[in-house]
Amino acid sequence: GIQAAAGVDYYLMEGFFFGFEIKPISFIYAYSTQIPAPGLEERQAETTTLSFFTQPFLKVGFRF
Repeated sequence: GIQAAAGVDYYLMEGFFFGFEIKPISFIYAYSTQIPAPGLEERQAETTTLSFFTQPFLKVGFRF
């Protein structure tokens, strides 16, 4: 998959910060095959996901 990320960090003091991050676009493609037992046909699954402005994060961090 491919994702873009954008964010802002605000340092309250040296080594301590708050932040906000969001992923404005995300594309994920997944393909899976499985053979359940010898002699049986192969099973297949395929998924495509496209999303916009998802997974917002608030961060609190310490830097050493």
